[in-house]
Amino acid sequence: MRARVCFAFVCAACVAFLAGTPVGAEEHALVRYNTEWMALSLSYPQLGHARVDAALARVAGQELARQAQNLEREFGQVAPGQGKLVSLEGRYTLFRPSSQAVSVLFELRATSPHWFAPRYSFAACSYCLSSGEELTLADVFESVPEALEVLARRCSPKLLAEILARQNQERMEMVWFLRTRLIIPGYPMPDGANIAEFSERGGDAPAMRLLEGVVRGTRPEAENYKHVVLTPEGLRIQFEPLQLGGPEVGAPYVDLSLRELQNARPHLKFWGK
Repeated sequence: MRARVCFAFVCAACVAFLAGTPVGAEEHALVRYNTEWMALSLSYPQLGHARVDAALARVAGQELARQAQNLEREFGQVAPGQGKLVSLEGRYTLFRPSSQAVSVLFELRATSPHWFAPRYSFAACSYCLSSGEELTLADVFESVPEALEVLARRCSPKLLAEILARQNQERMEMVWFLRTRLIIPGYPMPDGANIAEFSERGGDAPAMRLLEGVVRGTRPEAENYKHVVLTPEGLRIQFEPLQLGGPEVGAPYVDLSLRELQNARPHLKFWGK
């Protein structure tokens, strides 16, 4: 019988730590979910801040439950007795921009003999340490629409440059176009006219898909910037592979400094300034 994925069951597997741990002394906790054919685990930090620790445990449990539900839909009809069909290991990176805030970026890597390559997914959360409340873009910036516009303008050329670094000589036309038209400080985001020009100059189909994927995946829309964490220098924006067109682009991220973000009017108190 297929196992029902239950958040309560997942949370029951969490490793607990002493509530008296001082704030700032990071401990590690782990949530697991195992069935006959899948083994999932996700580690998360515990900081000694009761409200934040409870929130982090909840996020980790919910994320692992969501992953288990997705895998259940994909593999649930597989005949039993075939052993482990999928394994998922999740880790986190902890960021401390100041004594006022903390951010966590979860990276989940799933593998299966039925897949050509590992699958990556992410989750991000930030908290105000004085109140224990989760921080959103609306808390961090004076205006979310203006912030999204700044993020879009900054992320598009940085992502293209990062992905370009992994391209080979077979895509020299793409290299020419991106370097001369897009990877120039201050040059506006690519639009339909630029893409049309690229096609007219001989851009191949894979390059077109890459360009269109990055353009689409960095538009100033909140869904494109849901994996944002505060860093001591500014922000890190993590992108999903499918968000940019496919797994071949990897899972790139963009780091932005506070200077690059100044037009977005960030609340500098979260960086201790």
